[in-house]
Amino acid sequence: MTSGDSNPLELATRYVPDFEKKLHLDFEISRDPQEFYKSFGYFDHDYKRDKKTNLPEKVTELTWYQKEFAKLDYGLMLKGNKVGMTSSELLGDFQTRLLPESAGFDCLVGAAKLEIANELVMKLKTWIANSPRYSKFLVKRPDFEEFREEKSKVGVIVVRNPYNPKKKSKIMAIGNSLSSVYSRMQINRVHITDPSLLKIKKQDDYFAGLLSRLANT
Repeated sequence: MTSGDSNPLELATRYVPDFEKKLHLDFEISRDPQEFYKSFGYFDHDYKRDKKTNLPEKVTELTWYQKEFAKLDYGLMLKGNKVGMTSSELLGDFQTRLLPESAGFDCLVGAAKLEIANELVMKLKTWIANSPRYSKFLVKRPDFEEFREEKSKVGVIVVRNPYNPKKKSKIMAIGNSLSSVYSRMQINRVHITDPSLLKIKKQDDYFAGLLSRLANT
């Protein structure tokens, strides 16, 4: 690159191979949560260690409740801590962005605080970047492929659309303010973790705003 290469679109065309073309899919993107997880790459267990290597064990099988919950269009789960639901639903947030009916639409990820939501989205972004099969769907330089103002943000993942390269998806962290939900467009999935911990007075307005985003798409 030289100092004269100042046009983001020109840079993208030159240095990001085929960024405006369809991604070549030489495999089927599975709708089954277990099959997609297998193709994505297994997660490390939080505390179990391999007795020989002392490295974290791999979690190779989703639990029955993770698989069943992933099949729901709308769902609410009462659960304990560290049961894997947040991780499997984060993976579902990404998986759905790659399916024909959801590619090009955005997903909201919320938590009790914006900082926590940002951490969850950043965790998912790291998983995608480290996935041998799916890392190519992660847009690492939005300022190259979109507009100069589109910088990479902690709480935003830009996902390439396998079917229409000009219409990418976003997975975005949101806070607990009403403005953070009512101002969103093109949303067809909402993932809220620990909603009981939301410290807002008008929770009915907050969730009404989230559901209205889904109703519009």
